[in-house]
Amino acid sequence: MEQLIGRWTAAYEGIAKTLRCLPEPISLPPLGGAADDLSGDPIGTAMDAAARAAGELYGAEGDVSEIGQVLHGSIMFWLAAFDTLLHLRALGTAYREEVAMVLMRQAMGQALTAHEMIHGREPMPPVPPPSLN
Repeated sequence: MEQLIGRWTAAYEGIAKTLRCLPEPISLPPLGGAADDLSGDPIGTAMDAAARAAGELYGAEGDVSEIGQVLHGSIMFWLAAFDTLLHLRALGTAYREEVAMVLMRQAMGQALTAHEMIHGREPMPPVPPPSLN
């Protein structure tokens, strides 16, 4: 679980870094040490801030750039990974660990793709999903 939480935190940091690179930067608060157990005010504050940032990416008219779409997806995958981690901790089962890994991989990959798009580089090709065997 500790390794999964570390990956979840790294995905958040990647999303935050990319949001700061936008032409109109969006800042997310730091997670701090609260990420170790997925609880506390810093986690709730970060979750709320990420959800607000996702909304900001669509603008008042619902129009969104390609970069905004990719970042919005990244945030949604990150939020879903949090829910999956909570269920994994409470209920166990190996498939939830796999789901959490896929969600975090998607969140990190889309944040990286958006970062590359912002800086005018061709995004890297997608990484194939892990084998379920």
